[in-house]
Amino acid sequence: MASKKSLLVLTVILFILNNMVFGQNITIKGVVKDAQGQPISNASIILKNANAGTSSDSSGSFSIIAKSGSIIIVSAVGFADTSVSIGDKHEISIVLRQKTKTLNAVVVNSTQNQTPTGTNEISTVQIIQNTLEDYVKSEQMGAGIKSYSGNTQGRGTYHIVTTQNMGTVNYGGLMPVYHQPTETRGTRYLIAHWSQGLVVNQFDTIINNSSYLYNYDKITGDLLLTEDMSNYIAVDQNQVKSFAIRSDDGGYIFEHVSLINSSGYFQLLNKGDKFAAYKSIKTKLIKANGISNGLTQVGNDYDEYVDDVVYYFIDFKNKTAKQFELKKKSIKDVTAVDKTRVDKYLSDHKDEHINDDFLKGLIAYLNSY
Repeated sequence: MASKKSLLVLTVILFILNNMVFGQNITIKGVVKDAQGQPISNASIILKNANAGTSSDSSGSFSIIAKSGSIIIVSAVGFADTSVSIGDKHEISIVLRQKTKTLNAVVVNSTQNQTPTGTNEISTVQIIQNTLEDYVKSEQMGAGIKSYSGNTQGRGTYHIVTTQNMGTVNYGGLMPVYHQPTETRGTRYLIAHWSQGLVVNQFDTIINNSSYLYNYDKITGDLLLTEDMSNYIAVDQNQVKSFAIRSDDGGYIFEHVSLINSSGYFQLLNKGDKFAAYKSIKTKLIKANGISNGLTQVGNDYDEYVDDVVYYFIDFKNKTAKQFELKKKSIKDVTAVDKTRVDKYLSDHKDEHINDDFLKGLIAYLNSY
């Protein structure tokens, strides 16, 4: 049986060895993401009980030197703080959980158009469509939507209703960072700043609140909303049918389009009774992949957000949605249902560059007959 002295010596040795193992400085590499697997940039990573820390980059990655067994505290605006024990790990993945909030909104309600006897009524859907289009075309950026009473140019009747509870929505992570670090090009956001907008919820209520500013996340496909330009909420997609956001070059309208896909938003280019054109915008982050031998370089030495754009032609009569490219042949293929007019438009505009404005004109022309 070991003596008490031997046991004491063994205990001291184990204690020393333990401190040696868990007291070593190691480099920890990690990534911070949200519950959907999207990276969280500018998250704060702090060593507990130490004056050391760092922050995550645009891809959510970070690196920090710590002792084995240390605890780090990770935080980001809109997310619950998370403590993580390092142990002896050299690589870790951290998932932050979003906070929630109830969003109240002052709204403008759209009702069935009340037109004089003998005139055609306009549906609620058309009223909303006209309202969104008028909104993004408005010359006065800060004007917002007007409150109508009675019939005005066939655009319907609107009235202010009381503050409504829009439901529970999730906080996003950090406020969108528009000034990317020099090693990152492009952006995951639709426009370079927060902007005014209108939202049409699942009850066809037009939400107009001057204290709300909006943007669109091209990676997650979420409508983002902020009141203080520091925190934002990613609005539940089930609660929004469509929305309009103003920008310096006019504005954007996004809608759910069931003929294309039952989920996600699609940017409206132009729409009429017969045809419409939409596009989807998806963005992904491409990490730097540059390789140099001292003389030549292959790949990029910077991270870059790259857009993937897909166009859709909608035929409402036949209830079809077809993908196409910004090429004459592709446009002809998807618009064959009205070949004669499409050929005429292409001939009349043969010298024009085929872009979004070209498509808007084409759809307007096809719907004019």
